[in-house]
Amino acid sequence: MSSQTSRRLHSRLELRLPVSAESAILHGDYRIDNLILDPGDPALMCTYRHPALDAVLGIPAAWASPRLPSAEDLASAYVDRSGRDLGDWGFYLGLAHLKLAVIAEGIAYRAMTGADAGRNARAAADAVPELVAAGLACLAD
Repeated sequence: MSSQTSRRLHSRLELRLPVSAESAILHGDYRIDNLILDPGDPALMCTYRHPALDAVLGIPAAWASPRLPSAEDLASAYVDRSGRDLGDWGFYLGLAHLKLAVIAEGIAYRAMTGADAGRNARAAADAVPELVAAGLACLAD
């Protein structure tokens, strides 16, 4: 993935930055195997359903099981339980995809500098183009 495409995603996110009067604290690694689920912000958890997560972690980790709710169902349940408006949902999903792409690049970089923890960590970079493309798609008008 070219840095130009990543910059395009960053620019689109910057242009669509939501105006919000509310604040919240979010778990920074919000995936199903790393938390106790709560009706909090589901955007990053929804992104962790993306098959590119497997390449980032080097193991089959994308939780696309039919036994678990879809990203749309999670978002709907969040709206129902919190009473919040997800009018900026595309922004938050785009941001979550960018975040995971940055994490993937960091994993691959550390592997290239000799800090590879195994599981072919250099392959994490292979997920970046797909994640950035997915982030851009979330911001499509």
